[in-house]
Amino acid sequence: MKSISKLRIFADPNGSGKTTLYESIQSIYFSTRLFVNVDRIEQAFRQTHFLDFSEFRIKTSDLGFQSFCRKIRLYIKANFDDVAWDLKVIGNVLVSENAVLQTQYNSYHFAIVADFIRDLLIQSEIPFSFKTVFSHAGKLEQIDLALSHGYKIYLYFIGTETPSMNNGRVSDRIKKGGHSLSPEKIKDRYYLTMNLLLTILKKVDEAYLWDNSGERHEYRGKLNESTKSVTTSL
Repeated sequence: MKSISKLRIFADPNGSGKTTLYESIQSIYFSTRLFVNVDRIEQAFRQTHFLDFSEFRIKTSDLGFQSFCRKIRLYIKANFDDVAWDLKVIGNVLVSENAVLQTQYNSYHFAIVADFIRDLLIQSEIPFSFKTVFSHAGKLEQIDLALSHGYKIYLYFIGTETPSMNNGRVSDRIKKGGHSLSPEKIKDRYYLTMNLLLTILKKVDEAYLWDNSGERHEYRGKLNESTKSVTTSL
């Protein structure tokens, strides 16, 4: 009998602490090894100037990569053309198409690459985890795709009481070398994410909720698909 693939999603408004949450519970509660983290993908590519897709247990061609990336919303939103995109796949490894150009890659490049990796993992029905802010309804499409492939989906959501708390944490992250984000965008994404939360909860099999408004994240409850009720730790 075929085993059920599991998808674990770590979501929050920017700055609420999803990466810290993942690192604190991953080794204790589950064994999903593949973690698609766009920040780590960007960091690895900037350091080495390549990304081996074999590390994610997937195989692709340049045609498959370009066909996917060039048709999604984010590619169009970023106004990429061949010169600005400047990425290609050779032997299952992502590299710069023209190293002489010294392209200034940005967050859009790597968000699209992460989107591609997730899509291929789902198509291959490989268990994995990823993190997201879920600030756009389009992100729900990959949940629907995973459901169509028979995944059991777990959501780990961490939030705060107000976006001002997230602003402070992002500012601290920038001081430590993390990527920047404007206060306006943090606020906008906060409310977009919170407005989508109920829709996401209805789609996943299980959801675990944390509040990170204080000095450390506190577990608030579990939403179970079979009971449609919340079991709290209080």
